[in-house]
Amino acid sequence: MTRYEAIITPLNEAKTGLVPHGKASFELNEQRLKITVEMTGVPAKVLHHQDIHGLVNNRLAEPAAMTQDANQDGVIDYVEIEHISGQPLIPLNEAPQRLDFTADSYPVANEKGDYDYYKEVGIDELVRNFKDAYNNAKLDLAKRVIYVYGVAKDIELPKTVQGDKPHVMLPIACGQIMEIDEG
Repeated sequence: MTRYEAIITPLNEAKTGLVPHGKASFELNEQRLKITVEMTGVPAKVLHHQDIHGLVNNRLAEPAAMTQDANQDGVIDYVEIEHISGQPLIPLNEAPQRLDFTADSYPVANEKGDYDYYKEVGIDELVRNFKDAYNNAKLDLAKRVIYVYGVAKDIELPKTVQGDKPHVMLPIACGQIMEIDEG
C-alpha cells in the first residue's frame, strides 16, 4: 500500500475572512483508492467543491500563492491557479472515478464550518478513465495538488474574479499531495 497526504492551508483568507485548514489522506493499493478529507474553518452550510489538480505533462503541480494573482485584484481565482497547479483532474465528490465535475455531490459544511469526506473507489476504473481523459497520463498523486472551493454568496468579490461561478469556485484552501514514507 502507498500512502499520500496533503496538509491543506488557507488561500484567499484576506478576502474571505476565513482561515480554513485540514488534511487529505490517500491510501492506494492494487484494488482501491481510499480518500479522506477533513476540513475546518470553511464557510458554513456551503457546498464545497474539492478537486485534485495537476499537470499532465509529468511536471510537478504546485499550490497557488498570492504571487499567481495575475490581475492584482487581491484574489487568486480559479483561472489563475491553473498556471501553477494545472487543471482539475479528479473531482472529490460522490464518484471520483467517473471524473464528472458537473455533479453537485460535493460535501456541504456543517453550521460550524467543518466537514469530513470519505470515499473508496476501484483503482482500475479510476486509472482507465484517467488515462482516457488525459491522453494516457499517469495518476501520480505525488505530483498533484488538492483544492477546496466555495464562499457564501454575500462575500463581495472583485468584478475581475474569473470563472463561471466565482462564489462556488473561489479557491479557499489548497495543499501539496506528498507520498508518506512509512519507513
